[in-house]
Amino acid sequence: DSRPRLHQKVTIHSFPGIGMQMEAFRDCASRHGSEHRWMAHLDADEYLVLRKHSSVVPFLEDYCEPGAISINWIVQSWGSRLHYSPEPVTKRFPGSVGVDGIVKTITKVDALDLNGIINPHFTLLTENYHQVDTDGNILDNALETAQRARNNRNLTNVASVYHFKTKSWKEFISKRERGRSDLSGEEHDEDRAVKLESARNGELIDANREDTSPWEMLKAVDPKYRFFESFSDDNWSQINLKHDRYGPAICCLAANDEAYIDEWADYHLALGFSTIYIFDSSDQYWMRQWGEERRSKSNSSVIVKHYPGDALDPLFKVSALVECLSTAHVENRHEMFLLLDVNDFFILPETDTVA
Repeated sequence: DSRPRLHQKVTIHSFPGIGMQMEAFRDCASRHGSEHRWMAHLDADEYLVLRKHSSVVPFLEDYCEPGAISINWIVQSWGSRLHYSPEPVTKRFPGSVGVDGIVKTITKVDALDLNGIINPHFTLLTENYHQVDTDGNILDNALETAQRARNNRNLTNVASVYHFKTKSWKEFISKRERGRSDLSGEEHDEDRAVKLESARNGELIDANREDTSPWEMLKAVDPKYRFFESFSDDNWSQINLKHDRYGPAICCLAANDEAYIDEWADYHLALGFSTIYIFDSSDQYWMRQWGEERRSKSNSSVIVKHYPGDALDPLFKVSALVECLSTAHVENRHEMFLLLDVNDFFILPETDTVA
C-alpha cells in the first residue's frame, strides 16, 4: 500500500504456517493463473538474469513454448560479511560460488498441472507439454520425478537464476532459525536443528570468482539503484576529522543494531562528539567487522569493543557502561561523556554542535 508504483504489479496475500511453500505456489496459480501466460516460482533471494534478452517476455516466447523452461542456479557467496548492511543485496555480494545443478522453472499456465506443484524447482505438466532447458533438452523424462530439479549440463549462456543463499553470516543464521519453507512436522524440525547448528558453526562456502551480473542488470532495468554507486570510502564519516580528539564522547551498549547504526554514528559525530565507544554485547561479536571498517574510514572516531552478556539485564548494562566510561577516560582522556542507546538521538534546539 505504501508503494504506488507497484500497484497492479505486486499482489500480497497473507499465507501463514510452517512448510507452506508448495501450498502457497498452488494457491497463487489457482488464484492468478488465468491472468497470465506464464508463472515463475521464485524465492525472494533469487534473481533471474537474462544474457540475450532485454526483458522476460521475449525470452519466454523464445524458450518456453514446449511448456516449461528450467534455468540453472548460480550461487552467490557470503563474501566474508558478518552481518546485514543497508545496501542492495545484489551489490553487497558480488562473490560467486559458481553454477549449480539445481534449477528453477518458469511454466506456461496452459501447461500447468495444479496438482503437480510438488517441488519448488519444477512443476508437473499436462499431457503433450515438456520441461526443457535453454538448449531444448527435455528434462521431464527422468526416471525419478525428483531428478527434474536438476540439470547437470549447467547451462548459463542464455539465462541464470542467481541464488543469494546465505547473504551475511548473521542473516544466514536467521534464515536457518526459520527452517525450510517446504518441510513441516518432525521433518522440518529435524532439518532445522541440523542446519542451524551448521550455520552457527560458520560452515559457509567462500567465493571462487566475482560475478556482478545481477547488480549490473538491476542498474540497467531500474536506474535509481545507481545512486548506491555514488558512495565511496572517501564519503564516509569524514566530518569528525576537525574535532578535538579529547572532546565529548558517547558510550553505548549495542546488539543487533547493524541496520541503522551507521546513520546513528554519523548523526552524533556531526553534532561534534569526537569519539563513540560501542560495547557489543553479542556472543559472536557481530559488530567487530563494522567497527574495523568504520575506524579505517573515520580516523578512529568509532571504537567497538566486545563485552558479551545479557543486554536486557540492568546490572549487566550498568557494568558495561561503567567499563566504557573507564575506557574512554583512561585511554583517551575525555572529560565529558554522554550515555546513549543506539535508538536515541541527541537534539540541540539552540546550537549546531555540542562543542
